[in-house]
Amino acid sequence: MCSWLCSLAAGSAVPVAVAAPAVKAPSEARQLMRSGPFSGLRDNIRALGQYASTPTDQGGSGLSEKDASALVSNFFRALEDFDLVLYNAVREAKAAEKKAGDDADKLAQLDPAAGLDKQVAAEKLHAAVEQLDKLVATVPEGVLSRSREVLEKVSSKAAAARL
Repeated sequence: MCSWLCSLAAGSAVPVAVAAPAVKAPSEARQLMRSGPFSGLRDNIRALGQYASTPTDQGGSGLSEKDASALVSNFFRALEDFDLVLYNAVREAKAAEKKAGDDADKLAQLDPAAGLDKQVAAEKLHAAVEQLDKLVATVPEGVLSRSREVLEKVSSKAAAARL
């Protein structure tokens, strides 16, 4: 069964590896954004921004510092917007739990993603992915192709290790 996060990502340019974790609750998605596969995301985005502003004769993309900074800021803003949607859903889930009190039947019936507006979450996730795509587009194709090769090798080794 695909989680709601997989469903949101399915219609976007999100790589399969990003949608792979089975996340059933907004709180889990928020935690993943801060640890696990995404723990270094913020640092890596900043590094991409620095790379984008590096002159082409030094192997970078040659964007102005202002343009590179705007790409990074736009991504972080979009990611924060997505995180806010998740945060609000977590808050609503906690309020529902509190309202259910000690009633085990009511607690068992609670859906941790009930407070999530999936359409809004999908739009915010898509916006974050679009901003990420814009930043990644500053990387020269040769560097991207080498990175894809490394990712494929790592992914295939990880898949083999799971068998």
